[in-house]
Formats: sequence, C-alpha cells, structure tokens
Amino acid sequence: QIYLTDVAQDTSKQLTDYSHRIHAAVFSPTDPDAVLFVMDDGGDENYQLHLLNVVTGETTPLTNNPKVKHGFGGWSPDGTSVAHGSNERDGRYMDPCVIDIKTGKSRRVADADGTFDVAGFSSNGTYVDIYKHTAITSNDIYLARADRSELRHLTPHTGVARYNYIAWRPDESGFFFSSDQDQDVASLWHYDCAKDSLAEVMPADWEIEEILVSPDGTSLAISHNVEGKSRITIYDANSLKPLHTLQLDDGVADGITWSPDSQSLAFDFDSSLSNSNIYLWDRQTEAIREITTCPQ
Repeated sequence: QIYLTDVAQDTSKQLTDYSHRIHAAVFSPTDPDAVLFVMDDGGDENYQLHLLNVVTGETTPLTNNPKVKHGFGGWSPDGTSVAHGSNERDGRYMDPCVIDIKTGKSRRVADADGTFDVAGFSSNGTYVDIYKHTAITSNDIYLARADRSELRHLTPHTGVARYNYIAWRPDESGFFFSSDQDQDVASLWHYDCAKDSLAEVMPADWEIEEILVSPDGTSLAISHNVEGKSRITIYDANSLKPLHTLQLDDGVADGITWSPDSQSLAFDFDSSLSNSNIYLWDRQTEAIREITTCPQ
C-alpha cells in the first residue's frame, strides 16, 4: 500500500487500502498532491495506471482495460503526461506510449518489434527512453521522440552487452548510463547528444547498480555492488571527482532518489540485522537518518 511520511514531523499515514498489491508509486514532478501508482488485479500482471490525490484520497484510473498490460516508465518533466508501455496493439509486445493526464488519451511513440521496456522521459521531455532486450543478459538503448518523428538506436553492438540506469543531465545535453560492453563489470558511460557519441567515462572495479543525476545537475549519485554490499558515492557531475561516500552498514540499498533541492538523498536499505526501511542522507551534515521503522 501507499504511505505518506512527513520527514519534518516524523509522522506517516496510510493513503490506500486495496486488497491488491501496489507495485509502484511516484509523485508528479509539478503537483505535490498527485501520485501515480501501478496495480494489477489479484496478481494477473495486467497492470493498470492510477492517479491518487493525497489530499482528498480520490483515485482516478488512467488506464482501465483489464485485458491489457501497462508498464510505468516515468512522468514528463512538466507533469502533463506519463511514459508507459502497453501491449494493446499486439499482446506479444510492449509498445512505448505517452498518456495525457488530463484527457486520458494514450498514443504510441513507436511500434515495438521485440521486448521493449519504457524507462522514462529525457529531462526536457523531447525523448522517451527505451530499453530493447535481445537476450537475458543483453539489451540496447533506443530514444523515441515524444512526437513519434524518430526512433534512434544508440547502442549497436556485437556479442552480449547490458545498458542500464539512464540518468539525463538537466539541460538534456546528454545522459549517463552503465554498461558492461566488452568487459565483465558494468562501468559508467556517457552519451553526448550534440556529438551523437557514447564513451566510457569511469572504469569500475565493482558493478554499478544505480545512477542518478541531482536536479541541479551538479552531482551524480552512484551505487556500486561491493562484494554483495552497497556503496553509494556522490561525484561531481562534470569532473567526476568523488565528493561524499555514504557511511552505510553492510547491506543493500535500492531506490535512490534526490530531493528537489539536491540537498538530500533518500534510499531503501536492507541488511541482515534489520528489515527494509527508508533512510535520508543530508548533504550538509552527511548524517543518515532512518525515516521508517519496520518491525523485525
């Protein structure tokens, strides 16, 4: 279910009480009262998209076809639409689509010819980010213009390679991502839009598990898997020099999220000593505070 936590007041309240499991919940980037969430019916995996008003508790279905599967990709930067996948055209494929929040009308931005996953929008909403899976351990990155005028294949390659964790710069000049192309461990790469080129920018001894650019564009949060334990490091987004390393116990971090002012980092953390909880790191003090407390 969905819970809302007031970090300042250290209080939480439950917002939903469905008999079905909720698989994702994401705030609108422009409306603090709007949350999009994903839910199926009794585990049938035909996921539908819903909007929740956290003030009134009112829920509005964005998609409402129980025979069609939908996959959430991300909000547009202006909060007017959502990128998602849909197998309505052909049950075998998830077409990348954009749905208008006000009208509920959905349109395809490309026709899938394989296993596509929609990852979200570029930072100005020009592109929809797409992963095309070619094997269990191999995929590619595509960019589809939101107006459907172009579908670009960015990562043609031979052999097996993974490309993950697209993280756009705020000015849409390019994005970071991870890849294990021609190597055993996924390292940090960057795609330059103006040059239409991609290159490795930070070799890695340890596998990258998450990448996130701060909203102000100055910092880059990267989570590495170091012998089964998460290590989160903050880097300068331009020089790539390390700025902070979060002091974590042995465990696994997930769901890294920057605060809108780029001064805090929230993440889920699970260890052998405690259940999964949400923590908040403060950039100024470098303190880490537990936000939720799940019983053992």
